[in-house]
Parts: sequence; structure tokens; C-alpha cells
Amino acid sequence: IADPCEKEPVDAIGPMSAQQREDITASAQHALRLVAFRQIHKVLGMEQLPPPKHKVRFTRKRRRDNSNGEGTDNETTKKDKKTEETKAEIKMETDSK
Repeated sequence: IADPCEKEPVDAIGPMSAQQREDITASAQHALRLVAFRQIHKVLGMEQLPPPKHKVRFTRKRRRDNSNGEGTDNETTKKDKKTEETKAEIKMETDSK
């Protein structure tokens, strides 16, 4: 693993034994798991923050602009473009006959 603080490329774990490398990997995986399950306070060695007084709702999906739940404007634009291309092709075929 390269040391990002050094100008020259230096292997940061080069002098470590295989067991020390495994220990570091296991520790990093455990810390990542704790962070993923919202237990970062355990990684940082501090007390858990109290829950917020008002319920904050985190939605992962963005809301659509239209209220009826149909396709977005981008989809409509694509459909319009396709129909225009089809009309142009039909016109070219009829003009050539």
C-alpha cells in the first residue's frame, strides 16, 4: 500500500508481518461494518449522540416532478423524437415514389 503522505513511492505495510497485515485488514473491515450500520460512534470511541428531537426522514429516491406518477419529461422527449424520425422516414419514402 502506497503512503499518500510521501513524495516517493513507499510501501506503508512493507515492514509488517503477514499476521499484522491480516489484523489491520480485519480491523478495517469491522470498522467499515460499524459505519455501514450507523454505529460510527463506536469507531470514534465516543458516546452515541442523542436521537434528534424531530423525526428526520431520509428518502433514498427522488420525487418525480409530475404528481400522477407517469414517465418523466425526458422519456416524453425521447418518444417525441422517435415519432418525428418515423414521420420523416415515411415522408422520404412517399416522396421517392
